[in-house]
Amino acid sequence: MPPFLPQAQLKAPGNFGNALARLGVAVGEAIEQRRTKNALAEFARTNDPDVLIGSGNNALLTLGTSLRNRAEDIARRKEERAQDLAFREAQARRQQANADRAFALQSEKAKADALFKLNALQSKQNRLENILTPGQKAIDKKFAEEVVNFNLRGGFVDVQKKIKSLSKVVSELEKGEKNLTGGFLGLVPETVLPLVNRDAADALDRVAGIAQESLTDILGNQFTRAEAEAFIRRAFNLGLDESVNAGRVRALVKQLGRAAEQKRQAIEFFEKHGTLAGFKGKLPNRGEFEAILEDLDRKKNPPPAPSPQAQTGRRPRLRYTVIGP
Repeated sequence: MPPFLPQAQLKAPGNFGNALARLGVAVGEAIEQRRTKNALAEFARTNDPDVLIGSGNNALLTLGTSLRNRAEDIARRKEERAQDLAFREAQARRQQANADRAFALQSEKAKADALFKLNALQSKQNRLENILTPGQKAIDKKFAEEVVNFNLRGGFVDVQKKIKSLSKVVSELEKGEKNLTGGFLGLVPETVLPLVNRDAADALDRVAGIAQESLTDILGNQFTRAEAEAFIRRAFNLGLDESVNAGRVRALVKQLGRAAEQKRQAIEFFEKHGTLAGFKGKLPNRGEFEAILEDLDRKKNPPPAPSPQAQTGRRPRLRYTVIGP
């Protein structure tokens, strides 16, 4: 009977034995894995540890118990996270509700204060009916509407908060840590700016929003919405260096403070006397704000020095040098 093994394996029984041993180990591992899988499946179905013990493998019992404990721990942690998230959401809803109630109360109080002051003004103006000229009456009527709107928007307290918020932007620009303006940012459309530089977009939104509200509070309707937006873009230009924008916004903040003080004095006089007739102070106007930026633009781009001819009004004399033969 011919041998069933190749001649090479017959001549090298040691190598063949090693290969057979490796095959036996692989088969044993496969059988053990299948037995383990079946035992674990039965344990998961019945939840009976005897299933694992009966298999004659205490390691399976330990593994199964460990897996079950781990699954229970994961489920417990998941439930704890869900409870914590629900608690935080409920807390946030309570805080938002409290803030909404406080805002509503503040708005109602502002409306009541504005109505009370308006009634007091009307009483004083009625007493001045036969004293004021038609022009003075027209000025007082327009200013009274402006005062009412100003008080409804929060009055001087709100203006001071807005000025303080702009001052924070100035501090961020002066530090120069976030690259809020300058370089290629001047070429980025505002619609995609949040995707390119979120800090720069936030700074632009703060300056644009706060400055426009402050201009409306202080100047009334002297600026249209489009004019106010154009003015703010001049005051805060994404294409300019942070240090330059810091100086421009700082100048805007100072002018807002001066204009707010002018308006405060005018309103106090108006509420006391019922008219602006006789007021010696100065009312804020848009020309002062525009002059601030024009002055900054001149400093940035100074005019060229005049030529000698422009200074003397005469042409310079030409001098000739005769060169001999």
